[in-house]
Amino acid sequence: MIWGKKNSFRSRKKEIRQYRKHLIVSALGACLILLIAVGVWYGARRPEVTIASVVVSGGDTVPHELVENKVASVLEGTYALFIPHRFSYMFPEADIIEAVNSIPRVHDAAVAKSSRNEIAVTFEEYVPYALWCDSVAINASATPPLCMFVDDQGFAYAEAPTLLGETLLRFVKEEKKPEKGASVYDADTLRKYTLFSDAITEHHKRRLRAITETKDKDLLLHLNGGVTVLIAEGEGVEDAFEKIESLFEAEEFEGKTLEEFEYIDLRFGSKVYVKEWGAGDEATTTPVVAIPVVPEHTSTSTGEVPGVNRGENTRLQ
Repeated sequence: MIWGKKNSFRSRKKEIRQYRKHLIVSALGACLILLIAVGVWYGARRPEVTIASVVVSGGDTVPHELVENKVASVLEGTYALFIPHRFSYMFPEADIIEAVNSIPRVHDAAVAKSSRNEIAVTFEEYVPYALWCDSVAINASATPPLCMFVDDQGFAYAEAPTLLGETLLRFVKEEKKPEKGASVYDADTLRKYTLFSDAITEHHKRRLRAITETKDKDLLLHLNGGVTVLIAEGEGVEDAFEKIESLFEAEEFEGKTLEEFEYIDLRFGSKVYVKEWGAGDEATTTPVVAIPVVPEHTSTSTGEVPGVNRGENTRLQ
């Protein structure tokens, strides 16, 4: 009986020693973790490893100060309220790129560490090539149309302010509203429309100001001066230009100019239907005239628009 009590007492003392040892080890571990945490906290904030400056380059019209402010707002944060984003070995590269790319007209942002105290931010700027609008209206008294800036690849990158001029070509799609991040047309199609406008300007002193794609996929080419050219689905603008040229070579319209027409309808194969304006600014009731031009078997298939001089071509490809 006494022997059993002694064994129980010894076992109890052993458990106490093990418990004390566990407490000491735990306390030492906690102290070590605390020391490491304090070291990291202070170390991550030392001037030698803190990002103090941001160098911005790129773009033409986007203020670099705006980019710097975007980057600064990201760098002011911390990881889990512990390590600052300005710690040069752990700065949030992806967040900085996302913030800079969120600026209208900015794309392809990149960031790199120049030194332990400096990062370099570069970006590309979209250049407006055309407008994608929900209406061709530009009258200040009318309801302002919704328009998106489009780059030379056809990508709609930002909403455009109300613009009353005709500097940029406008595209309207009756079945699709302007949408940021979408494409209105591909780059090759945009280039063809631009070259068509250049050719019309060079030959007839008119300029293509807007293009409407109807629900039937026909195209309405709105020229300045009130002239509208209608093109059927699938017909290229290069063929349209040749038909217009043939129209003015016809005896019935010799000596006339493009601005004398209210519209020119090219949607019916080898025939062109036209309606002329009357005297002054009012359209007359002149009957629509149909004349055969450009036989279908000779229609252009090379993607070319005739130039000023015979034999010279403005390429549309």
